[in-house]
Amino acid sequence: MKRLIYILLLLPTLCFGQYPIVEEFNSFGGTGEWTVNNGAGVQNYGGAENWATFNIGNIPYPNSTTITIQSPIYDLTTCGVDVEIIFPVYGIVENGFDFFRFQYFDGGVWTTTLVLTGFQNINYTNTTIPNTATRFRFQLITDGSVNMYGPPGNPNVYFYDIQNFTINCASALPIELIDFNGVNTNLGNELTWTTVSELNNNYFTLEHSTDGYIWNTITTMDGAGNSTSTVEYNYTHENYSDILNYYRLSQTDYDGKSETFKVVVIDNSITTKTLKMTVNYLGQEVNEFEKGFLIEIYTDGTTRKIFR
Repeated sequence: MKRLIYILLLLPTLCFGQYPIVEEFNSFGGTGEWTVNNGAGVQNYGGAENWATFNIGNIPYPNSTTITIQSPIYDLTTCGVDVEIIFPVYGIVENGFDFFRFQYFDGGVWTTTLVLTGFQNINYTNTTIPNTATRFRFQLITDGSVNMYGPPGNPNVYFYDIQNFTINCASALPIELIDFNGVNTNLGNELTWTTVSELNNNYFTLEHSTDGYIWNTITTMDGAGNSTSTVEYNYTHENYSDILNYYRLSQTDYDGKSETFKVVVIDNSITTKTLKMTVNYLGQEVNEFEKGFLIEIYTDGTTRKIFR
């Protein structure tokens, strides 16, 4: 027999900046609150058993009606791209007569993405829900025939259960990096990178290596969090060695997940370069006996800071 199930009261608009959003249909621990209308008014959910269903305990769902379980209003635009929806459906309804459907609300229109009937035990995933969707709902459309099954005298009620509901942004990269470059300048090795979108981006980490295997962090830099605009970053590394220098960039989300990007190599070797002159920080040429902070200028236009 079906067990007693409860569902949730309605909340006002809910705004989220981090994913996944996991609704366990529990008013004491969930991220939002849902409502159900089975033709006899709004039923309040949120008890010890945490999933949504279309009937209450052993009471059959009504015939010739539409039962709706509806989400609160979400702001999903922080995702930046299409969102991913995941939920399980388990149970049995009258095959070919009662129909379940899943819909999202966008631009004043409800769009159906899933229709089920009969016995089901599935885990539904849809990665193409637009981030402009604001609300979701499950509906069970019933006809006028029976809504119980099993042997006479000990029948079972038809039902569909939805144990949880997840909204994710897994189809989107945490950031969209369009370049990561490095070049030697008069100030040092200048590293630059540019993003055109960021999602839950907490910070960047820039690492340095002289062999490409052992890495040391030289700086961390705050990310833009959530952004759909172009953001430019730069860092100048002064204490490099006169050999091949390797630089590696990674980013870390607010939830601790990280992603590492390509390695940039800058050749600071001077073995094949010809020294043109040595100048002080005022740009005045000095001789080989000059002491202090100096700049070596080579014939290929590159420079190197020294101290002697």
